[in-house]
Amino acid sequence: MYLRPPGSQWMKDAKPGEAYVPPPSQRGGRQFEANAKAGPKEDMRNEWFMGYVPGLFPQSYFDPTHKAAKLIPAGSDIVIEMHYTPSGKEAQDQTKVGLVLAKGLPEKRLVNLNVLDASFDIPPNDPNYAGHASATITQPVRLIYSQPHMHMRGKDMIMKLEYPTGESETLVSVPHYNYLWQNLYFEDQPIQVPKGTKVDISCHWDNSINNPLNPDPSKSIRWGPQSFDEMLVGFVGVIVDRDVNPETLLIRAKPTAKADVAVGAVN
Repeated sequence: MYLRPPGSQWMKDAKPGEAYVPPPSQRGGRQFEANAKAGPKEDMRNEWFMGYVPGLFPQSYFDPTHKAAKLIPAGSDIVIEMHYTPSGKEAQDQTKVGLVLAKGLPEKRLVNLNVLDASFDIPPNDPNYAGHASATITQPVRLIYSQPHMHMRGKDMIMKLEYPTGESETLVSVPHYNYLWQNLYFEDQPIQVPKGTKVDISCHWDNSINNPLNPDPSKSIRWGPQSFDEMLVGFVGVIVDRDVNPETLLIRAKPTAKADVAVGAVN
């Protein structure tokens, strides 16, 4: 689910209550490329609100300890992105979304940030292809959860914080990633993250015959919404002041040269 604030031109042709297939430039993580290329007259604003993946437990996006909740700005559209795989048979979808509204005005805002790279190209039959993504946090935040996300060829992922002091801290390490069992990983106590901290992600994919979930190891694989495509995304949930603009919280790194990625992502 995404939030499209008033005035945004992202998926401007979609009508409420009607199914719509957006152009490739606005699907999934590609929307960030569209945002980056948007000119002054192309307002492509949108915010990732919540989502479901296989194995995920019920989600609560209100933090009573810190009096923080997610915000839906007045007049926003809620855009629901569904990933279907054709089976050859007609079927019905009974997906429902329920929202619990805060009884009072929360003191803080909970924002989901996503660090990603959509430029990878996984070669056929490669059992250990490396990927990398990073982004810098522009102001102090309190981090409460992390979530790695890949698809069927995902093999492992490590999400780290690299502080301005040069120190680093592992948020989550999944050495045996399983697409069918994806979780949010909540911190026991919020991490105080200073301005200038980098969220750094290293991962590997197994595009070989030894991966039992791999639908076709003979194909090269790029970013895409279907489970037989791939993704490289790390989500982090952060608590900020209520009036903070989420669009200003991250500066995403440009994709690194493939040789550098391979070296930098070795476990």
